[in-house]
This record gives sequence, structure tokens and C-alpha cells, in this order.
Amino acid sequence: KLRDINRILNGDPMIFFASNGGREPMHFYLSAMLVKVFGAGMNFFTLKLGMALAFLFSLVYVYKLGCEVGSRWTGLFFMLLLGFAAWPNIIARAGMRLVLAPVFTAPTLYYFLRGLRHSSRNDFILTGLFLGAGLLGYTAFRIVPIVLVIGMLIYMAYHRFNQPTRSAGWAFLLVALFSFVVFLPLFRYALEYPQFFSGRMLSRISSTEVPLPDNVFLVFLNNLWNAMIMPFWKSGTAWVISVTGRPSLDIFSAALYFLGFVLGVLRWLRSRSWQDLFLLVSIPLLMLPSILSLAFPAENPSQSRAGAAMIPIFLLAALALESLLRTLWLKAGQTASRILVVLFAILVIIFSANLNYDLALVKYPDA
Repeated sequence: KLRDINRILNGDPMIFFASNGGREPMHFYLSAMLVKVFGAGMNFFTLKLGMALAFLFSLVYVYKLGCEVGSRWTGLFFMLLLGFAAWPNIIARAGMRLVLAPVFTAPTLYYFLRGLRHSSRNDFILTGLFLGAGLLGYTAFRIVPIVLVIGMLIYMAYHRFNQPTRSAGWAFLLVALFSFVVFLPLFRYALEYPQFFSGRMLSRISSTEVPLPDNVFLVFLNNLWNAMIMPFWKSGTAWVISVTGRPSLDIFSAALYFLGFVLGVLRWLRSRSWQDLFLLVSIPLLMLPSILSLAFPAENPSQSRAGAAMIPIFLLAALALESLLRTLWLKAGQTASRILVVLFAILVIIFSANLNYDLALVKYPDA
């Protein structure tokens, strides 16, 4: 990576970095900017600094997305739970581009949902811009355009393809247009050098590198199961980006996510809200870059390839925490009881943060 950054600084710009399985350009140019403009060193720290700053920037949109789906309290809990979670902080500080998948998933989903709610052309344009930028970040983000298309189809089906819905469908073409404009340089490279652009991805999905297992369907189902229980069970075997043999979430965040998922299902069954269904469906869809490691099932689950799924996962956890606290607050009634509810919320946040601190800054470095 440092050699590629050095090539950029010496006047050899590249659209796609074909070495080491092929890598998108954003991390390299961001690191080169830190070196050239801000005087950062040509070292491992600079590789980590750019991604850590990108993750911190994304927390603004994490808060906004929580407010869009729920309330300001949802946004606050969402930002806190994700901000100190070990999962994103480990991949943000591994010196690789991995965290760019959730970094761009948050604003993309925010403007997408906001655009549908307000029928706003500008929001669809911003969705396209962030979508295109995300495609320049990390390979696993390539699943997000498909997720948006499925979300749009769910939205239109729920509204029975009426006139306002058809208008939103036409406006959605702005997403495709503006994302394609941003993605255009990489698209040209993909047409000229498809073996480099898609080589790494195809080697995991198909038999281009090793023969596929005998029963691919069973491998897919097993991968799907392992990915879905990753927050509660095991985060994978890649010690570079996870503490192996442990869940991706701490016990508090995992419990809140499970509660949020159950509440999401129950709320959808009761109200038939398209947004609830979209959030639930988006989790396995965003995990597909990890699940589709059919040729190398041992590489699934992967905290990096399934990284974009942390956005709806922590969003459901935040919705569950807000719903739990709101219920306790309404039933408490008296001031003294409500103080206990506030203390309970503070303790949950503190204990969760402490567990993630131990996981990210003690157990991970030791491992």
C-alpha cells in the first residue's frame, strides 16, 4: 500500500490498484493527501489515520439515519453504540480500506430513505453521489446498488405502484445516473481489465481459483447461517480484523440487536411498513459479499466483507434500546422511578462501552 501511495506522489496516478487481489483507489488517494497536504509520514500510522477519520466522519450520517428512521434518541443511541463498538473500530484501524463499506452505506441509506419520504430530487442526487463514491472505496460495497434496487421495489410494491410511487421510481433514475458518473473512471477500467477488476470477487464465488464444493446450495445455506449468527457467535477466523472465536458484538449490543430484530418483525407483521421490511431484508443482503465466499467457505463470516451490514444491525439495536427505555419511562410514572430508568440507560451504555474497550484495545492487540 505504501509503495502504491508513493507511486501516486511521484506522478503515477492509477484508477485501480491491481496488486494484492485488486483494490479500489479511495484509500490510497486519501492517504496520499494526508502525506502531501498535511505532512503525515509515509508509514502504517497514516494508513490507519485516514480510515479512522473516515469512520468518525460517517458517525454524522449514522446519527442522521437514526433520526430519519426513529427519533433523535434513536440517532444518539445509534451513534453511541456504533461509535464505540469493537467491530467497526478494529477494521477502521487495521490500515486497510475495509471500513469504507459501512462509512458510505450510512449516508447512502440516509439520503435514500429521506428521498422516498420527501420525494426530494436533491436527496436522490446525493444518494447517487455517495453510492458512486462508495464503489470507489471497498469491493464489498458493490452489493449496495442491488440493495437499493430491492428497497425501491419493496417501496413501490407496498404502495401498489400508484402515481406518486411511479414518480419516485423515475426519480430513482437520478441515483443511477449520478452514481454512474462518479463510478465512470473505474467503470472504464473494468471494461479494459475485467480480469483484474473482478478477479478477486470471482475467485470467491466461482471455481476460477479452486473447485467449488460438491453441493453449492448447502454451502450457501451454511454460509448464510454462519453470517447471520456472527453478531452472537463467532466473527470469523481472520485475526487481522477480528478477535477470532468471539461474537462481533458485545453481550449488551447483541441482546439489543436480537430484541430489535424481533420487534422489527412484529412491527412489520402488525403495521406492514415497507421500511421495517427493508431494514430486516437489508441485513442478509449486505452480508452477501461474505456469504458468497462459496469457494472458500472458511473465509465466512468476515467482519470486513459483511461490514456494511453493521449499519442496519446497530440501527435495530438502537431502536430496541429506545423502545425499551420509552416503555420503562411511561410505566415508571413517578420522578424517582424515572431517575432509575435514566440510570439504567447510562449503565447499559457504560457497560457496553467497557466491553468493547476490552475487546478492541486489549484482546485484539494481544491476539
